[in-house]
Amino acid sequence: KVQTILVPTDFSDAAERAYEAALTLARSQEGDARIVLLHVLSLGRTDGWRLLMETPDDIEAELAREAFAKLEVTRSSRAHEDVEIALRVASGRIVDTTCEVAEEEGAR
Repeated sequence: KVQTILVPTDFSDAAERAYEAALTLARSQEGDARIVLLHVLSLGRTDGWRLLMETPDDIEAELAREAFAKLEVTRSSRAHEDVEIALRVASGRIVDTTCEVAEEEGAR
């Protein structure tokens, strides 16, 4: 049985469809599955002008707050009372960080 489903998101339409599929899969596990919605901040893509006005830590904290708020909107966009959904924001290289979170969360 699947117990943890990791759903990385960039908030695109394709990611929304992946979230819908994950909800369907989680429901098929008869209450034994949970979903982790993940957004990875790739800080190398930060706008240059922000670096002139803020420190990298300030920028990362603000981007993390914005991403978490978007994750909350994504989670609430579909009825999910029957499925546990955790939200995670991490920063780093997208593929590496996604794999690290999958291992931490026990996603298979």
